[in-house]
This record gives sequence, structure tokens and C-alpha cells, in this order.
Amino acid sequence: MPWLTKDRLTRKISIVAGILLFILLLLSIMLFLVLPWMVPKVGVEIERQVVGVPPTTSHQASVRPFPLGEENLVLEDDLFPYPLREGQIGPIENNYAMPLQYPFYCGGNLYPNRQPLVDNHDKVGVPVYRLDKDNIKTREIIGYSRDCLHPTRVDYFYNRIGTRDFFPLEQADNDIAKVTANGSNVDFIVRLETGTINRFIYGIVAIDEGLDRVVSRGEKPNGKYWNKKLVYSFRGGVGIGRKQGSFRLGDILKRQFDQLEQGYGVAYSTGNQTSNHYNMRLAEDTARRVKRQFVSLYGEPIYTVGIGGSGGAVQQYLIAQNSSDILDAIIPLYSYPDMVTQIIYVFDCELLEYYMDITDNDNDLWRLASNKQKVVGLNSNNKLEHTNTYLSRIAALINGKFKNQYKGSTECIAGWRGLTPLINNPRFYHHSGRYSKSVRRSSHWTHWEDLKHFYGTDDDGYANTAWDNVGVQYGLSALTSGFISPQQFIHLNRHVGGWVTSKQHKNENYWAINGRKSISRFSPWSHQNMTHDNWSEVEGKPAQRSRANPEAIEAITNSGQVFRGSISIPVLDIRHYLEEELDMHHSSASFSTRARIMAAGGDVNNQVVWVSHKKHNPVNAGFQVIDQWMMNIRRNPKGSLSGNRPLDAVDSCFDKRGNILASGEGVWDGEWNKRLDGKCMSRFPIYKTSRMAAGEGIAGDLFKCQTMTVQRAIEEKLYGDIDMASWVGKLEEVFPDGVCNYMH
Repeated sequence: MPWLTKDRLTRKISIVAGILLFILLLLSIMLFLVLPWMVPKVGVEIERQVVGVPPTTSHQASVRPFPLGEENLVLEDDLFPYPLREGQIGPIENNYAMPLQYPFYCGGNLYPNRQPLVDNHDKVGVPVYRLDKDNIKTREIIGYSRDCLHPTRVDYFYNRIGTRDFFPLEQADNDIAKVTANGSNVDFIVRLETGTINRFIYGIVAIDEGLDRVVSRGEKPNGKYWNKKLVYSFRGGVGIGRKQGSFRLGDILKRQFDQLEQGYGVAYSTGNQTSNHYNMRLAEDTARRVKRQFVSLYGEPIYTVGIGGSGGAVQQYLIAQNSSDILDAIIPLYSYPDMVTQIIYVFDCELLEYYMDITDNDNDLWRLASNKQKVVGLNSNNKLEHTNTYLSRIAALINGKFKNQYKGSTECIAGWRGLTPLINNPRFYHHSGRYSKSVRRSSHWTHWEDLKHFYGTDDDGYANTAWDNVGVQYGLSALTSGFISPQQFIHLNRHVGGWVTSKQHKNENYWAINGRKSISRFSPWSHQNMTHDNWSEVEGKPAQRSRANPEAIEAITNSGQVFRGSISIPVLDIRHYLEEELDMHHSSASFSTRARIMAAGGDVNNQVVWVSHKKHNPVNAGFQVIDQWMMNIRRNPKGSLSGNRPLDAVDSCFDKRGNILASGEGVWDGEWNKRLDGKCMSRFPIYKTSRMAAGEGIAGDLFKCQTMTVQRAIEEKLYGDIDMASWVGKLEEVFPDGVCNYMH
């Protein structure tokens, strides 16, 4: 077919691809328009909606930042009489005397789907309904629950032969599995106790003696088959407080099946799930009290080991740093050093993505996600078409900035999109349906507000923030490597801007999530809350950067919410390698933690890092290593932590079959510690953050940088071999306060 030349064929393919993409966009828009009307308008959330708060609750009251110095955070003696008995209510006030937070949304103890207790008739909290003769909830309200309390209850479950599931003991029909516990072959029956402590639902579980003993349900367990070791389970997620969380059987029975089978006791609380809140002192106090309840029933364990991923890992690192009476060893999974320093680079994401998607849309450089990576730092994948990538394209089309050839995604889009408004926008909460309109409007929905008694508030009653990007030279490494020109570097930093103050925030234009039915203002970047939204280049000034409250930075650092590297127990940091999927749990976080331990003068040999192919799960092997380590310490209490390490407690990486690819000292060396890549680093490379791409080190714990003049930055060779002398005036205009000095 001589008429079908290569150029014509290319054009035809492009036309067909364009038509198909246009059809895809139309279908996406139709879905956006139709789906909101398919969302149920009435449900459990409305039925349990918080309808009021105590009259003393004020969200406009001024609060000073937490006083400097940890000595001001006083842990009071726990005078509550343990153990809690069946039918009793656990403590409400915490031992740090932090004020109770309202509104407070009641979750549920989903076995057997109980309602919280009535504690008022003043329409404060959630409604509680009358039950009929069959214990089915009616529509008649009999009172309200402000604090979401549940009486302590004991239930028994058994593991059914051939499964990893537990069932109510009364359903047993000669199908109870057997397990070896303390040398005896016994029925795999567990005693599960639930109730509320610090207003959160807790659960403690251990193997019980069997059918004969279960008859006497009021008795204190004697722990005959408990192996005298305790696992405290922590869970993750991103929460901004104001909710109790729900307790599900799988939270404690299924997640720790293997440990229960080996005779471990297990403890957990919804107060130790960060999707409910991120107050690490409250999490600490809750874990301490739940453990105290366990000890009062079963006795002191030989050791207590923490386990949990993401926010569950954050809790372990911080509780281990801030206290010495809860955890003896930890197994953080998919870890970060803490939450509040994550915010530093996460808040950069949408600013940079908006710049590359919209502001600098005509620049072909940003059509490849791998090119974006040079600035955002986090990994990219030119072949990964994430849902959020399509949303960006739709939004760009709406904004008249559509790019037909945009390829791939960054971790900013695939892993972190949606976190900035959840944490930072006082007018947005994706679970707003859990609260009445009057309650929603009178509250500020941010991470800052959740911890306002640490951050303090401004004169308008909004919690202070600790996020700052004054002087940050975004894309500095891209400039010094020659990837972008001085003109592009200055254009980027001139336009990127920052985030408006809490008071200035507008609601999100995130379509149906926050109740808006129109797609015309849809913005996945939240650009309406960026400082450049109403900024005009005609004014001749760069887009304004964000300034943190210095007292808030000091306060949050001294409150125990920031991991500063002080830890003196065995740590086995485990994660799957998920960089190729652009998962938010990037591997560099483990080495950010290690860098802080090194900076604090700690022994990094106490933090062992295992990274595995995602098809292999090394957690059970990790429990064995921690057990050997702890028993070595028990036998040799005068020895050092590193001296008591078992042979397998070394940095390692694993393939999909569980084979060790490399292990030992130096396997995780790399650019982060200014060494050649070790064998594990070569196999499972780590990536940067936006602040690392701007010149900061891997520790990532600098909220606000010290600045230096542009002239000094040039003299200090901050720009490498790039001659910036002719750009001094432009740089000084973009950075009137100077540029970040990460070299001091």
C-alpha cells in the first residue's frame, strides 16, 4: 500500500488514539456527573451522627503553644484500679491531663455490634436507640453518648480446623483446632476481652484453658498456656482526631493469628490506630494503660514487642523514644520516623504538580513523569497510569491545559494525593457526614487542630502550623545536574508559591467527596488554596511562600511528636519494596530514621533494616529474630544491645522466594550516607524527597531552614558548576529572605 506512508500511518494512529482518549474522557466525565447521585444519602454514618458538643467546647479559644522543654509534659500517676472486671467502665481522662476532644464520633465494637452507653440526654454526641425484644435497633432515641463508652466484656472464640478464622465458641461442633502451648496439646480457644480505655475500644486476647474453664466467665484468667510474651499491635492510616474508631475481630485475632498460635498474648486499641488520631502522647498513654490491664490479669510479660505498619510503625518509634515502660522491642513495618516531618515534603507535592501540570503547561519537559521526578524527588513511573493521573488529565482539560501526550505518574500523585487537604484544610473532611452541619461548621478539621494543645492557636482560634517553605530552592539538584536551565529554575521557584493560612482556606473543589455536584471547578491539586491562586505576574512579585510559626515548631518538637533518634531497644524495621508501584511507603524513610539515630549518637546496629520482594513476607522470621534477641538480653543483661544480637539480626534484603540476596554491614550504603551503593541498595534503590532534591539531607527533620544570601550561596558553590552570577538579581527577587543553607 504505497499510499500509506510512514508519516500518514503515524498521523492516522495519532488521530485514532486521540478519538479513543476523547471517548475515555467523555465517559469519565459522565461517571463524575452520575456517580454522586448513586451515593446513598442515608446510612450508618447519618444514623450515628454527632449532633452536638458540650457547651464548654470552643474552637475559637486561644491556646498558647506547648511550653518549651519536655519537663513541662507531666505524666500523672495512674490511680485507676486495675483490673477492669466484666461490666465495668474503663478510665476516660488520660494521664497527661490533655483535654478531651469534642466532637468525638463513636465507632463500634462490631462484635456483637453494640451501641455505646447513654451518658447524657442533652443531645451531646451520637444518638443511642432503643432495642426491641430481639435486640434489633429501633428508630426510638433513648439518649446520647458523648464519650462512646462500652462496659468491659469477655467472649470466647475458637479456631476452626483447617482455617485461620475464629468463631464464637458456642458454635463449636467437634471442629476445634489443636495447638501446642507451653508443651501441651490444647484446644485453640482464646479469651477476648473488650471495653474502653481513654474512650477508645481496646482488646486483649490469649489462649485459654478450654471448655471446662470457660463455664466460669467471671473468673480472672490464669494464663496457663500463655508463653509469657506480649505482642502489642499498632495500626496505621491518617487521621485528624475526633473519632473513636471501630473494633473488628480481625484487628486482633486474624492479624496476629501466628503469634496467638505460638502462645503470645496480644493487645490492641483503636487509640493505637492513626486513622483515628495522630496524638502520639495519647497513643502512648493508651498503650500503657491497655498493657496495665493485661498485666493485672495475666502478670508481667518477659517482654513486650510492638508490631504494626505505616502509622503503626510511627507509633512504635515514638513510644520507644518517649517512654521506657511499654515496649521492649519493636517491629515497625513500612515505617516513617514520624508523621509531622512527613508533612514537610508531602505539602510540596501538589504545589509542584500544579506548577508542572498547569502553570508551566507549555513546557514539554513535564510530559514525562520521570522528568517531574527530578524536582519532586519521589519515584516516578512513565508506564503507570494511576487513577489520580486520569483525574489530573480531566482537571487539566477543564482548566484548558490538556496535554495529550502526558505519560505516567509520580509518587506524589499515586501515593499522596488527597492527604494535603485532609491534613491542612480546616473546612474539609471526607467523613463530614458523621457530624451534623452545626458541628461541622463550628469545628476546624486539620491535623494542626487535632494537636492544637501542642501547636497553640492564632488570634482567630485556628491552630498554628509548622509547615514552611521560605528559602527552599525547589529543583536545585535538577539545576546543578544540568537537567533544567537557570531560567527554568527561577521560573519554577518564582511561581510555585505556598499554602494560604488556615483562615483563608476555601473548601475543596474535589467534586463529590465534599458534596459538590459540579465538575466545572474540580481541582485535584487544591490550587484554590495556594498563595498564587489570585496572584498576577503583572504585579512583578514572586508567589508568596508559607511561613511557619516558630513557637509551634519548637512546641511540636518538644512534645514527643517528632522522632529525634533517641532509641535504645531492639528494632527490626521491615518493609516490602514498593517503589515501582509508587506506593507512599517509600524505602528511604527507614534511612531517614537511621540518619536521625546516627545524629543523636545512637548505635545504628540496634536498628536492623530488612527489605523484601513483595511476594515474600519476612514478618514471622522477624518475630523469631526478635525473640532470640530478647532472650539473649535476658540471659546476658549486662551485655550491650548490639552484643546480644543474634546472627540473623543484620541488615538484609530478600528475593520473592525468601532467599537472602545480601546481608551484613554496608549492604544499605548509598548516596544517603555518602558511600558507594551496597548490594541491597543496588537491588532495591531508594529515592529522594522534594526537600532532598532541594539540597537537604535524608534526615528530613528540618521544619524551617536557616537562610543565607544568594551571593554567599554562589560563593559556597551551592549551584555547583552552574554559573549563576548573572542571575543574582532574579534570585534575590525570588528569594528576598535568602536561600536555604543546608550545609551548616
